[in-house]
Amino acid sequence: MTPEAVIQTIYDSNLRGRGGAGFRTGRKWQQVASQKEKIRYVVCNGDEGDPGAFMDRSIMEGDPHRMIEGMMIAAYAVQAQEGYIYVRAEYPLAIERLKTAISQAEAIGLLGDNILGTNFSFHLHINRGAGAFVCGEGSALTASIEGKRGMPRVKPPRTVEQGLWARPTVLNNVETYANVPMIVTNGADWFKGIGTPESPGTKAFALTGNVRNTGLIEVPMGITLREVIYDIGGGIQNDKKFKAVQIGGPSGGCLTWMKSPQHPVPGVAPAYLESRIAIGERWKTCFFQTRFFSAIKSRMIAIIHPIQTRRIHLIMSEEHLIASTVHTLCRGMRYPNCDIRALFMISIN
Repeated sequence: MTPEAVIQTIYDSNLRGRGGAGFRTGRKWQQVASQKEKIRYVVCNGDEGDPGAFMDRSIMEGDPHRMIEGMMIAAYAVQAQEGYIYVRAEYPLAIERLKTAISQAEAIGLLGDNILGTNFSFHLHINRGAGAFVCGEGSALTASIEGKRGMPRVKPPRTVEQGLWARPTVLNNVETYANVPMIVTNGADWFKGIGTPESPGTKAFALTGNVRNTGLIEVPMGITLREVIYDIGGGIQNDKKFKAVQIGGPSGGCLTWMKSPQHPVPGVAPAYLESRIAIGERWKTCFFQTRFFSAIKSRMIAIIHPIQTRRIHLIMSEEHLIASTVHTLCRGMRYPNCDIRALFMISIN
C-alpha cells in the first residue's frame, strides 16, 4: 500500500480518536501529510492520568507490539522518521514492556534505518512523564517532550501544523494506534461493521465502583449504559437502586436515574440508562427546564473511590450533580457519552 492508500483506508474506516475528543484519525493524518514541512513526527499519548482508568496501561503492558505497529503505520503514512511514546512514570511495567518490544522490533528490522530493505526509516523513543495531569493535553505533552514545562498553549497553530519542535505532528492515544493494524489488515468495511455508522469499532472502559463486576471491559460502540452496568457489571452491589453514573473521569459529569425533562434531547430515551456510548456524534439542540432541579436539593452523595475502594464523602448536593450532568450534555452539543474514559458508579446515602 502507498502512504496515500493507508491514509484513505483509515479515513474510510471512520476511526475516531479514543482519547475522548473523537476527531477522525484519518482526517488528522491527512492534515499532517499535506503540510509543506517534510520533517514530521508521530507521538503516542500514553499519559493516562484519570483515577481508575487503566485502558491504555493494559495495552502497553499486555500487547505493546500492536500499539507500536500502529505508530509505524502512521509514520509510514505521513512519512515521519521519528516517533515518541509519552508514558506515565507511574507505569514502570509498561515502560519496561515497551522497551522490550522496541528492541525486538529493531532486532528483526521492523524499526530503524531502511526498514525491510526500503527507503523508509523510523526510530521510536520513550519519554517518561513527570506525573503532571495537564500533560495529557496535546500541546502540553509535546512541550514536556521538548524538555519544557508542560503547559497548554493557545491554538492555532494546531498540533498537525506545529506540534513537536514546531513540526507537523500526528498525536493519537494508545488505543487509537492499537486499532490501526486491524483496520489495515481487515479493511475499512470490516471495522465499520462493528459499532455504529458514525462511531464504529469497540472501546475499552474501566468499570469501577459500586457494581458487582469491576474491571476492564471492551464493548462495541452503541451499547447502552444499562447493558454495561447490569449485563456486564452485574448491577449494583447489595441490590441497591441505581442512582447515577459518572462518565468521562473526574473531569466529566454524571448521568442520573431521573427521567428526561419535558423537552427531551432528540435520541434520548426516558431514562439515561438507555443512553448509548459513542464518540463524535453530535446533537443540534438541548432543552432542560429549571424545575428539573427544584426537587433535588441538599442531599449528599458518596463516591466509591476507584483505586482504594473506600468511601469519600463529598460536599455536593444532587442539584450540583444534575447541573454537572447538564453541563456535560450541552458541552459542545456532543453526545452525552462522547468523552467517556472511565465509568464510576455513584450511590446516594
